[in-house]
Amino acid sequence: MNNTPNAVKDWIEFGHRPNEKYYEFYKAREEIELDTERKCGNNKEISAEPIIVKVFSRNVVNLTLVDLPGITKIP
Repeated sequence: MNNTPNAVKDWIEFGHRPNEKYYEFYKAREEIELDTERKCGNNKEISAEPIIVKVFSRNVVNLTLVDLPGITKIP
């Protein structure tokens, strides 16, 4: 990322934490894992409630992804 003072940084927001921005993507991954556990439990059951993740970046196209927590085709 550019270190100039006016540089626009990439960030991630979650539907369940709308006012928080995650600038480190590894922290966003941890939040996805925690929210999956909250919705699906320790056994990683399937949930009909989606995890909503918004990625803001000038380097990617507009895209919407839907993932239902707990569904894993290739573990």
